[in-house]
Amino acid sequence: YQYITMIYLNNRYTIDGPRTAINDSIYKIEVYTVENFDASHPAGSDISDLIECRYISYYDYIQSGYKKEDKDVGQYIDMTEYWGIEGAKMLKDELTKINNRNTKLIAPTLVLKFKKEPENKGKFQFNLVFHLEEKEIKDSIEYEF
Repeated sequence: YQYITMIYLNNRYTIDGPRTAINDSIYKIEVYTVENFDASHPAGSDISDLIECRYISYYDYIQSGYKKEDKDVGQYIDMTEYWGIEGAKMLKDELTKINNRNTKLIAPTLVLKFKKEPENKGKFQFNLVFHLEEKEIKDSIEYEF
């Protein structure tokens, strides 16, 4: 990722705290299971349909002319550090709906939440693929259910 630190133009506001956003939209995120997840998702299959993505965007705030919005702290579960940051808006979508239009100027933190657990409990390995405009970023994670 390339990061940009947001600069507020025209001296409109003085804002405390970091405002860091990704200077590239994410076109697609895929998550592949290494082990059998369930009957519909055998080893090697894409399980993106079972995952919700939560992320922070500054895009709407900038487009609104830096208009403040009231926030509900309950919506910022798993990302409470962003609740007090003006302009940081929590968004959530099914992982399959993530695209370059809804990931403009997002913070470098994403939370992936499983909507369904595997048939068998235990540790699972997953391969992630982030599709950006001109490159892919691949990573692996382990999660225990």
